[in-house]
Amino acid sequence: MALHRNLSKAAAKGWQTRKAKERLRHYLKPDRPRHIIEFDMKHIKNGGVNQYALCAIDTYTKEALIHISSSCTARQASIAMQKVLDRFGANITIVCDNGSENFGATFDLLARSNVRQLFARPNTPKDKPHIENFIGKYQKECLNESDNRQYSVKERQLEADKWLSDWHFYRPHQALNYLTPAEYCDTIGITVLQRDYFVRDVVS
Repeated sequence: MALHRNLSKAAAKGWQTRKAKERLRHYLKPDRPRHIIEFDMKHIKNGGVNQYALCAIDTYTKEALIHISSSCTARQASIAMQKVLDRFGANITIVCDNGSENFGATFDLLARSNVRQLFARPNTPKDKPHIENFIGKYQKECLNESDNRQYSVKERQLEADKWLSDWHFYRPHQALNYLTPAEYCDTIGITVLQRDYFVRDVVS
């Protein structure tokens, strides 16, 4: 049962107040790895059938995740968010937009895990510039939305995972002194395993 669905009026008002207080006032700069994780959703044109890429990035190390789904629901976002927690731990701050997928099961998961969730200001992409940039590159380099073929969720996930492997292990990043995310993580004592970027369970 979602935590916020059976609240009293007073408690519900408090929950709404908490949300309002947790809105970003300015861009947050990370001061360590596993600090700020930006999270967003990309709608994928898939031969007339909707698909969605739920994406997250560590703004310090540039490590990223993509979860492909056939629906954009709080349940799917919570599955993606659990992958974020599994990868980065719970000592993080999530920066996301105000989409409905970021409430419900996602909000409850983060609340249970004591993870701070900050909501970007409406129409303010500079509040989460890293994930905006990441999704732009993913769309340009990996997605073939002009193709009328319908890809399955599994096919699309495998395609994303291959692209993520290149992102982490072969692509130098200017912000990381022209190291790959894997190379940079190695310099600060974090091991990035290539097998971590191939998803074994795909939930549509």
